[in-house]
Amino acid sequence: MAITVDWSEDDSLLVFQCVEELTAEDIEAIGRIGTEYANRTPIRTLIDLSDAAAFPRNLVNTALRSALFMTFVNHPNVEWFVFVRPGTNMRFMIEIVLRSARVKMVESRESALAFLRAQPFQSGDHPQP
Repeated sequence: MAITVDWSEDDSLLVFQCVEELTAEDIEAIGRIGTEYANRTPIRTLIDLSDAAAFPRNLVNTALRSALFMTFVNHPNVEWFVFVRPGTNMRFMIEIVLRSARVKMVESRESALAFLRAQPFQSGDHPQP
């Protein structure tokens, strides 16, 4: 698997660090893991692509065909997706696949964290980070 998963600061910010070659299986894993956490609590998601070297050939179709990933993208408890250093192909996929989600693209993890810390939770179920 070309991803690692961690919580940043508290249980409200789920961080996926993508390294090497991101595969269709990794996209499925992001969907499965993200949905598991979103089923429990409102979350924000940071996907760091700084160290990703390659992506599936048809990234848009791979993401759209992943029921697990699309469930995660459309989950009502996922308040933000922030992507760090998405390349041109990934930006295209994000714009198409995540068009119904709240998305931001930034150039550094520090920018992503600062942005997410500044966002109030939409749900009253979770305290400010």
